[in-house]
Amino acid sequence: MARVKKKHHIISTIILIAAFAVLGFSLFKIGSEKLEYKKGRDEYNKIRAEAMDKDDPDSGINWKKLKKINPDIVGWIRFKEPKIINYPIVQGEDNSIYLSKSFGENFHKFGCIFINCDNKKNFSDQNTIIYGHNLDDGSMFASLKQYEDKAFWRKHKEFQIYTPDDVRHNYKIFAVGTYPATSDPATKFKFRNKKEFRDFLDEVRKYQLYETHVGIYSDDKIVTLYTCTNVREADRRLVFGVWVGDGKDHHF
Repeated sequence: MARVKKKHHIISTIILIAAFAVLGFSLFKIGSEKLEYKKGRDEYNKIRAEAMDKDDPDSGINWKKLKKINPDIVGWIRFKEPKIINYPIVQGEDNSIYLSKSFGENFHKFGCIFINCDNKKNFSDQNTIIYGHNLDDGSMFASLKQYEDKAFWRKHKEFQIYTPDDVRHNYKIFAVGTYPATSDPATKFKFRNKKEFRDFLDEVRKYQLYETHVGIYSDDKIVTLYTCTNVREADRRLVFGVWVGDGKDHHF
């Protein structure tokens, strides 16, 4: 009987040690992840502080300093709300480089906001695709999820992209939705003619979550903000904006 009790005691002790080991590893992993997120946020906060006097590109952007940090800089994207989207934009030689490399060219899960490697860097293509991660701490393009709520879109319909030629490009959001990763809205950025572009817009509307009644014409230029949903691997969350003017004195 004593042997049985002793055996049960040993087994219980082993289970307890294993449980503590699993708990310790889990806490370590959570702590490491939080630290990594903090490092990413700190890096981009530092870049914002170095690039502009205030946390607002309209106050002026030091493109010379940004190019010194990373010569791949092609622009800066900012939403007044959600305020967290306020990042430099780069373009790599392919679409994998900046998935795990920050603007300061450090290896990091934040990666960078970047445009399709085959797009023109001056945003002159009829559709410029801009990629960003959907991170658990709400960084990068994670807060685009708020646009799934039409009430949020009604209050915050526009965003800006600033370019090194000191122009502010204004965009109005005309569609929001969850799209297959292989669909035209998630992949296509060049069009041979106006009909092809109209067909593309029909596909965009097919998956959009709600009607915005924002007019789009065959010669308009748009940008596609692209991120994962973190729900289904085959799906992407896309937010589409149409160019409505440029210049720092322009208002919607």
